[in-house]
Amino acid sequence: MPSSGRRRRRSPAGERRSSNIPRRHERSRPAATSVEVVPASSPETEAAATTGVEALPASSPETEVTAAAPTPEQVSDSSLYAELRCEKQAELEPLADDPELQFAVSFLYHSFQSSSVEIRLMCHLSNGDSGRDMMLCVGVDGVHVIAGELPAEPAPTCTVSCDRAILMQIIRGELEATNAIVCGMVMVDDLAQLMGFKMAFKLEREVFEAYLAAGPH
Repeated sequence: MPSSGRRRRRSPAGERRSSNIPRRHERSRPAATSVEVVPASSPETEAAATTGVEALPASSPETEVTAAAPTPEQVSDSSLYAELRCEKQAELEPLADDPELQFAVSFLYHSFQSSSVEIRLMCHLSNGDSGRDMMLCVGVDGVHVIAGELPAEPAPTCTVSCDRAILMQIIRGELEATNAIVCGMVMVDDLAQLMGFKMAFKLEREVFEAYLAAGPH
């Protein structure tokens, strides 16, 4: 068939494909992804990751913090505690010639709970051929023991007479006060006052044994 005189221009082999199809040598690039930069681990950060507790940075001479000085209130409380200990020791000093009785009476400071009324218990204690008088006082301000020279005022609100060993058994929780009264071991002129005095303390054997095991006070 005769040629029309115009030849169709052949496109190069590389141009025959649609422009929408990527060429074989042009590969699609992956989408850019953000990468979080993790700081180098340290002993502090590893400890925080393990325990869940943020570790404090190591102190330096510039950042080191010294312990805070005690407040005036703390100093006052410490001074008051020291004064109370001195007062307790001073009140028990007259009983130094009878260490067993002295220790039993010292338990009253430890076992005291509270008292809304002032009760002054005069104790006439017998011990064979000898005897001893002392006053045990309770009130809103705690316990006071008068074992030396007894003052004329204030007057006792209750008077009891018993053997020294009986009083110690009551204090140590080994003998109930009411049973001692019923059995005639204790003579009292005001039972209500005596019961009020007893209720101000926790006179239980277990409590006394724990106090005894704690050593000197």
